[in-house]
Amino acid sequence: MAQHNSSLGDIGTHVADVERAVKYELRHSAFVDTPKLLDTLFGDDTVPPFFIDAIYNALVAAKKYIPATGKASAHWAGLPLKPKDEKVLYEPLTKVLNEITAQCHTLLAQLGETNTARRTTRSHAALSNEDLVNFCREAFIDKLDIIWRDEHATAPKSDPTLMSDMRPDIVATFKTTGTGRVWWRTVHIPLEVKQANTDALAAIQLLRYVRQALREQPDRRFMYGLVFAKRTLTVWHVDRSGAMGSKVVDAHENPKTFIRIIVALLVKRPSDLGWDPTMLLYQEDSDGNPLPPLPSYLVDRIATSSMDAYETRWVISMDKPPTKGGGAWPAGQDQDVFVLYQALSLARGEVIRGRATRVWRAWHWDDLTSPEEERRIFVIKDTWRDERRGVEGALYQLAEQVKKGRSGVADFYSHCVVRINNQEDNTLFLIRKRVEPTGTPIVLELAQMKAKQQSATASSQLTKIDSAVLPVSGTTGTVYDWEQDHFIFDQELYPPRNLIHSRLAVTSTGWPLVKFRNISELLMGIRDAIGGHRWLCKRGILHRDISHGNILLTGLQPPNSAMLIDLDHAIEYQAYEHMTDDVRSVGTLAFMSYEVISSTAYPIKSEAADRVYDAGAPSTANDEDEEDDEDGAPDEPNEIIDDTHLHEVAKAAVEPLPVPVLHSAIHDLESFFWVLCFIGLYCDGPGRPRTTWNTSPERSAGLRKFMREAFEQPNPHNIALEKYALMTDPRVFELHVVSNFAPYFSVSATSAVRLLYQLLRTVYARRELDDKHDSFMQILKTAGWGVTALQWHDTNPEYRQMEEEAKKWRQEKKATWDSPSARGLLPVPDNKRGHRPDADDGEHSPEGEDALEGRPRKIPRLPSEPPSPTPGSGAHAEMLGVAPPA
Repeated sequence: MAQHNSSLGDIGTHVADVERAVKYELRHSAFVDTPKLLDTLFGDDTVPPFFIDAIYNALVAAKKYIPATGKASAHWAGLPLKPKDEKVLYEPLTKVLNEITAQCHTLLAQLGETNTARRTTRSHAALSNEDLVNFCREAFIDKLDIIWRDEHATAPKSDPTLMSDMRPDIVATFKTTGTGRVWWRTVHIPLEVKQANTDALAAIQLLRYVRQALREQPDRRFMYGLVFAKRTLTVWHVDRSGAMGSKVVDAHENPKTFIRIIVALLVKRPSDLGWDPTMLLYQEDSDGNPLPPLPSYLVDRIATSSMDAYETRWVISMDKPPTKGGGAWPAGQDQDVFVLYQALSLARGEVIRGRATRVWRAWHWDDLTSPEEERRIFVIKDTWRDERRGVEGALYQLAEQVKKGRSGVADFYSHCVVRINNQEDNTLFLIRKRVEPTGTPIVLELAQMKAKQQSATASSQLTKIDSAVLPVSGTTGTVYDWEQDHFIFDQELYPPRNLIHSRLAVTSTGWPLVKFRNISELLMGIRDAIGGHRWLCKRGILHRDISHGNILLTGLQPPNSAMLIDLDHAIEYQAYEHMTDDVRSVGTLAFMSYEVISSTAYPIKSEAADRVYDAGAPSTANDEDEEDDEDGAPDEPNEIIDDTHLHEVAKAAVEPLPVPVLHSAIHDLESFFWVLCFIGLYCDGPGRPRTTWNTSPERSAGLRKFMREAFEQPNPHNIALEKYALMTDPRVFELHVVSNFAPYFSVSATSAVRLLYQLLRTVYARRELDDKHDSFMQILKTAGWGVTALQWHDTNPEYRQMEEEAKKWRQEKKATWDSPSARGLLPVPDNKRGHRPDADDGEHSPEGEDALEGRPRKIPRLPSEPPSPTPGSGAHAEMLGVAPPA
């Protein structure tokens, strides 16, 4: 198994960090006492009353539930009515839940045969014979083999790449997991137990469990969670639009409603419980031949699957792209089937309210018969987009219309809306079934939280590939969610947004920008990505989310050394209608301009901008060029960094423009500038996180604090103040940013940054915001192709070593799983297969339009619901429309 050791920082999943993230993501989006939630999502049409009555009668007969008699209150046997402590509830509540589950399974087995169902119908005249037979058949097929387990003393196991040490009190998991420790990826329903009903406290603890489960279950679209407080049950529905809590149900006084909820969590269709039927686990036989894929909840993943979440292989379906000149994009017609063989980013999947973007490398199912080097490589992006925004794939199509070869933008293949049971997969209509929260959202106050003890190992765990593009400055593993994938509101109230489950496939692949091979590739890569941005702007498209994660290096020579990806927030700016919450909801906060966040112009005067630098030298106190020492590091400033004055500088009164500043191309160019500054501060060199500070401990602590404040904090207002102070005061910028670059960046990158800074200040001072792409690109080209940059590794043996390590890392990542010949599957003809040209160390995609000529043969789409839940059953043989090899 390939190892993805992080090279740019440790990111542990701490309880406190998760609680902070939950509060931040769900502010104004977590509601309680939601009317109609139980009636709509757990009503009679979900489980017929006769079935609940039968389970209730069986439990009463077995004395598991004791109805009220005389002065004795109705109650569940063994479950305290007035618990003094939540701990006394764990064991008896788990027992009650398993007794209900066992009775459900027993009754389904009895009613599973048509004759038995017909006999039962005679005593339930209100339900037609056909309806009863259908329910029994569907419930028996769909029922999940669930067991409830008391896990309050032991944290569920987590993939080492997604380490967590949170402990839900009780979980519903699958019997296939055995009797050992539960894994987060097998948690079906988490349950939080409380001695008293405190909405905010119980909600945030439950929601952090949901957040971790969503991160470790890529095939989970939404999730239910339960809170049992003293004697009442609350159902929480959690999806990418937020969270809704039901009205409370007294488990002792309303046993049938309590039973209905538990049974529904067992017999509802898996897709109605949040599982994604269009995303299945890849399976193969003992000889390595592909088998029909299975839903993850039907597979003993502990015994049969990789422990590495980033190496777990999935099979998904997407609408096929139209043939050339074929007209409109098809919806739900012919399907492409892809094997996701390596995850590139999973960390954002944990986001509850937001896009929850995940990214994989993939092969087409047809290509599994071919050697690895001949397979087309796709990048598949799975995300939840706001229905008010444009379709990302449509923007790629627009950019592709006149594209000749490479343009600095990823090559588009296809896109689609995910469909469940032939319906668009969205949050408000399909998933919530139009259930609307009422009232004001609850306030999730962190001060109320009492985090459970976490192990000492949590902070040492890595997030693997994700951490390769998310370097951090701290030493505790804490990372503020500045690489945000959720939506941010400043306003008090907003109705939940409808988010649409979407997928995108591109044929361009590459390396994270932080895995640059040398300083020349870094500077030229940013230059070529700016070229891609220019290409989009000329076609009326504004990207609006420039970040180091959205720039990929190709390994090719300039002007094709890098490309811009992710048009999720892009707009056709001439036709775009501004949304009131738009400023707070787009872009990667760390790299956003003060003008975008605040809608206010920088108050830079023209004459001040012209005097910033003289021939690239900083305008500091002595107004002289810096002199480099022997190892290429700049002299240290005379004062220790103290960034406490930054906010004071930024709080100076600013006279806003009469018209609010809207996001434009110059703001994206400023984001490119901050990306370069970020890498200079956060990296020691190619692929290495910052570990060498070359300064006193006090100064190092001040620098790290500044870096966190300027790039990592989640507060948009504070980030804006930092950017304001840096852009409006050249001395502050020089002192805090340029002079603190790692030695590797001290010459070529430093000179480029200074010139770009001067250019930006001049543009903002004169408000000449027209196309400045060429000016940016020329500065970066001069620095990147200069003799100094090209020969930089000769100035220090350590620089050469870092570059060699980066090159080696990229070569190792070229090695991918090579599937054995899949007998019975037809290969794509050689003359119809895309070709990936070899290069010295890079990974590349097909070149030009010829790569898209060979369309894969037709494969029937995945079913909207998987058939029989028995693993390996014959019904699964046709799941892909492809029989297993003989």
